Amino acid sequence: MKSYIRMVLFLFVLSAISAILLTFFALETKEYIAKNRQKERFIHILKAMRILPEETQKLLAKDEKLKSMPDSTVQEKFQKEAVTIERTEYYLKKEKTEQILETFSSSIDVLELTPKNQIVLYKGKEFAYLPSNKVDYLHNLYIFRAKKEDHFYYTFEIAGAGFWDKVAGYMALKEGFKSIAGITFYDHKETPGLGQRIEEGWFQGQFTFWNKSIFREGSAQPELRVTSRKGTYDGEATQDFGKKQNEVDAITGASETSRALDRFVTKNLLHMFGRLAKIVEGKEGKEFFDTTTQAFLKNYPVAKP
Repeated sequence: MKSYIRMVLFLFVLSAISAILLTFFALETKEYIAKNRQKERFIHILKAMRILPEETQKLLAKDEKLKSMPDSTVQEKFQKEAVTIERTEYYLKKEKTEQILETFSSSIDVLELTPKNQIVLYKGKEFAYLPSNKVDYLHNLYIFRAKKEDHFYYTFEIAGAGFWDKVAGYMALKEGFKSIAGITFYDHKETPGLGQRIEEGWFQGQFTFWNKSIFREGSAQPELRVTSRKGTYDGEATQDFGKKQNEVDAITGASETSRALDRFVTKNLLHMFGRLAKIVEGKEGKEFFDTTTQAFLKNYPVAKP
C-alpha cells in the first residue's frame, strides 16, 4: 500500500514539474516563434513584390543555373522566369532575420484595417518591430505597399480552404489593382507532387509572365480563374493557349486544389475591395493609396456608408 502511494506521489510530482517546465519554455519561446513566423511572412511579401535584400540580388546575379539558361524564345524566357522565382525564395530564406527586417523596414508601408474600419498606418520599421501581440492577422486586414521604379505595388494575404487544410499566401497587385505583380504561398498541406505544386515557379510565374488580370474583360468584379483547357500542359506554359486575361493554367491531377484557389482568391479580392472602397476617401486612404488606385476604389461597385 505504501509503495503504491509513493508511486502515485512520485508520478504527481513528476507531472507537476514537467508541466511547469513546459509552460516555462512555451512562454520563453513564444515571442521567438512569433518572430520566426513573422519573418516567413515578410519573406513572401518581399518575394511577391520582388523587393529583395542586396545580398539576395547578388546571389541571383551570380547563380550559375540562371546564368546558363538561354532566354531567346518565349519558352526559354518563361522557364527562366520560373527558376528565378524558385531561386529568389531559396535565397531569401537563407538571409539573416536582421536583413529581412531591414529590407522590409526600408521599403514597405502598411495599412491596418480593423473589423470596425479603424485604420492605422505604419512605416515599415514601425510595423516590422511591433510585438507579436500587437499584430492580429486573424481579424485585421493588412495591405503592404512598396514603390518600385516609380510605380506602387500593393500586397495582401490570400487564404482559404484547400483540398486538405488551409492554404495561405500573398498576392501583389500593380497600382490601379488591374494586373498581378506576384503571387506566393507560405503555408499549405496540399498533396506532395500534386496540389503542392502551387509552390513551383511555373505555376506562380504564369500570373506575372502573361501579365494576368484579376478581372475578366468587361467585368467590374474580380474573378480569377484557375482552369484547364485542351492543349495546355503545366510545368512549361510556354503559350497562353488562348486563355482569357483572368485565367491561369490549373495543376494536372490537382483539380480540387486548383478549384479551391479559384474560389478563395476571388472571395478574398471581393472582400478586400469592398472594405477598401469604404475607407479610400478618408484621410488615411488618400495618404496610403496612389491616385490611380484611389480612382479604382472610388468607382468600385459597392454601397458606400
